[in-house]
Amino acid sequence: MQPATILVVDDEPEVRETMQDYLASCGYRVVPAASAQAALEVLESSAIDLVLTDVHMLGMSGVELCARVKSEPRWQLTPVVLLTAHADLESRVVGLAAGADDF
Repeated sequence: MQPATILVVDDEPEVRETMQDYLASCGYRVVPAASAQAALEVLESSAIDLVLTDVHMLGMSGVELCARVKSEPRWQLTPVVLLTAHADLESRVVGLAAGADDF
């Protein structure tokens, strides 16, 4: 059985690499992306089982990425989890409204 493939999206290299290392050590196949736009390109070319994305990124935010993923019929069932170091309620509400599966 193939391990699940997780797309890790974060514009901070240290965070992205830490998440990638941890998830790989748990047996997952990890595909990193340094931006939401790069994540969309990965989704176009790879089968992804889960998207983990930072909320606050330069350019397109994780919330915008989530909305794009959930609006595309071929990806709408792909779970998206939004991650953030900030604990503000507004980000949670906006993220869940965009279709995030968890925050």
